[in-house]
Amino acid sequence: MPNQRRVYFEALVCIVALFIVPAVLIAPTLKSGSLPFDLSELTLRAPWQEAREGDFNSAQTETSSELVQRYFPWYAFLNESASHRRFPLWNPYEGCGIPFLALWRTRVFSIFSLPLYVFPLAAALAVSVFLKSAAAGLFAYFAARKFQFSPLLALVAGFGYQLTGILLIGHWQPVSDVVPLLPLLLVAMQQLLLGEYRITALLALLLGITGLAGGPDGFIAISLFLLLLIPVYRMRTREGEGYIAPVISLLLATGVSLGLAAVQILPYAEFLKFGTLEDNYLPLIKLRDFAFILLSPRSVTDSIQANGAALWLPTCMIGFLLLPLWVSMRRFTLRIRKRRVEALLITSLLFALLGMLLTAPLRKVHGLSFFDSHYFFLPLPLAFLFLTATTAEEWLHLNLEHCKIVLRRMKYALLPFLALSFLVAWLLARHTIQAIPYFFPAAVFCVLLLILFTITLLKPRASWLVAGLCLLIAGNAWYSYRPGNHYTPPDQAIPDTLFVKSLCKENIRISGTEKLAQWPLSIHGISQSYSPSGILLHRMKEFNQQASVNPELLRLTGAGQLVLTKRDIQELFSRLRPVLNIQDVLPSGAVLLRDLNTHPLARISFAGRTLDPDKTAILRPSGPPLVETDYIPATTSDTGKNARAQIASFASDEIVIRLEGSPTGILVVANSWYPGWHAQSNGQEIPLFPADIAFQGVELLKGSQTLTLTYRPASFTLGLYISAAALFLVLVGMLYYVRSIKRG
Repeated sequence: MPNQRRVYFEALVCIVALFIVPAVLIAPTLKSGSLPFDLSELTLRAPWQEAREGDFNSAQTETSSELVQRYFPWYAFLNESASHRRFPLWNPYEGCGIPFLALWRTRVFSIFSLPLYVFPLAAALAVSVFLKSAAAGLFAYFAARKFQFSPLLALVAGFGYQLTGILLIGHWQPVSDVVPLLPLLLVAMQQLLLGEYRITALLALLLGITGLAGGPDGFIAISLFLLLLIPVYRMRTREGEGYIAPVISLLLATGVSLGLAAVQILPYAEFLKFGTLEDNYLPLIKLRDFAFILLSPRSVTDSIQANGAALWLPTCMIGFLLLPLWVSMRRFTLRIRKRRVEALLITSLLFALLGMLLTAPLRKVHGLSFFDSHYFFLPLPLAFLFLTATTAEEWLHLNLEHCKIVLRRMKYALLPFLALSFLVAWLLARHTIQAIPYFFPAAVFCVLLLILFTITLLKPRASWLVAGLCLLIAGNAWYSYRPGNHYTPPDQAIPDTLFVKSLCKENIRISGTEKLAQWPLSIHGISQSYSPSGILLHRMKEFNQQASVNPELLRLTGAGQLVLTKRDIQELFSRLRPVLNIQDVLPSGAVLLRDLNTHPLARISFAGRTLDPDKTAILRPSGPPLVETDYIPATTSDTGKNARAQIASFASDEIVIRLEGSPTGILVVANSWYPGWHAQSNGQEIPLFPADIAFQGVELLKGSQTLTLTYRPASFTLGLYISAAALFLVLVGMLYYVRSIKRG
């Protein structure tokens, strides 16, 4: 009984310790309201340059353009939608309107996005980071206990897993929402491989949550890893019988999980028909990436964020340096745990190597053209941390005779292993002299490990060894990633400059130079015709191609203001100069102008041009719109001189327009045409069709009326029903599983 109490006490201490890293990560937000992202690159862009601090050094910033232009604005929009009590189906700020939920990587349904629906932005992001870190540590600790580690040694796995680079500084990436769930999936898979097929329902639930959390890339990577784990686990552990039953159970769980995630998958499939995600070039996994196990991430010349391997592999360093000790003593270790840990490690290494072969074929699959190959590194940190923990635990259990044998083997194996490892890593790092200093940290940690294990050889105390390993893992992570540098004060995160104030004051859409595609103005609630996040609808892409030749077409977007460079004004936009009024001049030289002849966001036309599918669609900056409908207004004596269209409200998924004195005609709304939008006039459903290629056209009835455009995608509704049905099946399966456990 006293031993049992001690185990409970150690477990309690370990669980409390697993909240240290999350507390440290949330501390800057609690102290000063800072956002847990490095957004310093934002002040390099023209609208926010005046907010740049005097001692700012652009060479030292580790900001990712992907974070600044895509993920942070998406976080901000999620938070804004919640504050306005609107579901984030549609984003009105980019590209004259783009779908939001349908993009999947926006993580509308991720469990770690829940704080964004409850708290202010800075607090919500901090709470989300806290939850990811805490969940990762607790779930890894739980998985280690299921692998039969003692509470103290399970702490090494949980604590180290929290210090993975993707959770310390890359927690804005979609894969960071998947990382905390991996340990639970491993536990469920282990039960499945041991013949507990009733756990299939729980596995389906976990896979469904994973699918909703991390986008298509994360879901596919996790599914492939679990599939690869089955044969490796069977061959290495010799537990359970056969391969077919586990594979069928996993495929069944995957199928049900797809049903659970249908509310996200169906809108995404619809988006793939009408749009695309433009992305920067994503590199494939290269053999030299594995050098980051020993090579400091500080060796990358631009940003740690730019090299995916640098966010995963440095966490593996301590476990890798312990490999000679593990090989020397594995003969004396607990057989079951040894085989399970080695099965996990072998699968993780094979999975990473397979990533070099599978990424290119995966990118040819429709919807996965931007698959990030570094997702194949996902299980490696946990596998090496389990190896670290089991090596430490078995070291403490060695008797005197076994200890002598292990030390004798180590005497011949350690130096050759380390020399060969550092040589191979140096060769992989392109064997430059400049790379040598970046191996010094690994050499220092190797010496510290030798000292730590020598001390515990003389005095084998678990608490000393665990504390030492945790300190070494934390020191390596803090040196590699310096998470304290990845915070942004609130006034620097969304800088309220004079230029931004002038745009917010006008509260109208802007367009102009193509450099706007690099300005994430949506964080200020400013709408523009370009899409900094890289989301392009096919129709808007075609419109932009014509507008790049004839900039007068930008008037069709309803943009009342233009941001132009001096070169734009002198060349491409020279014909518009007589009707452009200068409003402001940015420090970069860009000019903010008002276009006096622009169209309003909603305009009435009493004629139309039918699109001929056999001819190239030529847009006109004025005159009858190009419509894709059989309806063409009949010529009447009513000129519509007194007709007016006024936008009463312009919300994310609903636009209300009041029309007065209107004859029959066409209303063109400068909102992107996309399936799911519906039009009602005085409560009566009326046709909605594409106009001027990219925008919405509505058939007008005669007389004054209130027109309401609402976004209600059928794909979302159908997906919701399928997800509800799949959830019902999972709950029935879970109930059966729980009852079987109670009976057992």
